[in-house]
Amino acid sequence: MSSVRLVDISKRYNGRERPAVFRLNLEIFDGEFVVLVGPSGCGKTTTLRIIAGLEEATSGDVFIGERRVNDVPPRDRDVAMVFQHYALYPHMTVRENLSFGLRLRKVPRDEITRRVEETAQLLGIAEYLDERPASLSGGQRQRVALGRAIVRKANVFLFDEPLSNLDAKLRVQMRSEIKKLHQRLASTMIYVTHDQVEAMTMGDRIAVMKDGLIHQVDTPINLYEQPSDLFVAGFIGTPAMNTIPAVIEEKTGALVIDGDIRVIPPEIHFAPFYRFAGSPFFIGIRPEHVHLSPDSCQEPFAFEATHEISEFLGNEALAVFRLNVTNIVVRMGVPRTFHDNERVRLFLDMAHAVWFDGHTERNISL
Repeated sequence: MSSVRLVDISKRYNGRERPAVFRLNLEIFDGEFVVLVGPSGCGKTTTLRIIAGLEEATSGDVFIGERRVNDVPPRDRDVAMVFQHYALYPHMTVRENLSFGLRLRKVPRDEITRRVEETAQLLGIAEYLDERPASLSGGQRQRVALGRAIVRKANVFLFDEPLSNLDAKLRVQMRSEIKKLHQRLASTMIYVTHDQVEAMTMGDRIAVMKDGLIHQVDTPINLYEQPSDLFVAGFIGTPAMNTIPAVIEEKTGALVIDGDIRVIPPEIHFAPFYRFAGSPFFIGIRPEHVHLSPDSCQEPFAFEATHEISEFLGNEALAVFRLNVTNIVVRMGVPRTFHDNERVRLFLDMAHAVWFDGHTERNISL
């Protein structure tokens, strides 16, 4: 078994008012690829280092398989870690870098040779085995760093932002290769990144973190369609989910959007939310669910808006419109040109809307 379970993990550093990680609970199943994602300082790398044994939790328990490993040293946890910086030995060849950990463990020479050659073939670096790191490109060095972890045949692989030093094209290539590697090895992998695109494209499940807390753990599609709160809605997705302030008038039952736009919405979209009458909330809607509509459109959720700016991306365009005080981003599959401050009519497809409590910022449409 190579599952990983974190139970009430907290980590507090001396001199810091706020804990780096607080009461974190997470279960990673055998063979699963889980991504920890969040802004800088959210506690994701600290969590990874606690799993590896490089940091000691202030409280809580770490289980790898059925074994509690709080007091087990890193070398005996059967985990392999790939760091943000390649951490290759510059005076050693690729072959020597790959075999270094095995030689320390006194693995038989024939077994070392076999594992190194198998790993080099798997990663496409067999022709560089006698080269030194200085002669390799960034992508090739990253493959060597991956190979040094893979050659150990650990049950759990930990990745700490391993692609952050690569250029955009190489990052796309390497994240695809890491995902393929996971499919071949069928090992448990835990991957840390601040890049939500990496998280969405690689993870079986994603844990979204902020300020040492996990806000949501879910599949990429569920995170995108049903974020648990406003933070997840704003962090997951490029561009982020539109969030529009609203309130239901207690006397009339009308919906007031963005300060002064009054709507009498159809019952089908609205009935569950009457219990929040008088309280502020937010309507969340993805850019692809906001559409340009003809002036004759009589839908209740069709509003006039002012064009602010557009970004042409080739196969699509992102256009920003100002409703009243709130900006709304629209994803358009067929780009078009707008005049400065042009007034247009937008239609919000409320079948895809998510509703958030204005006080707690939690999703109330789940």
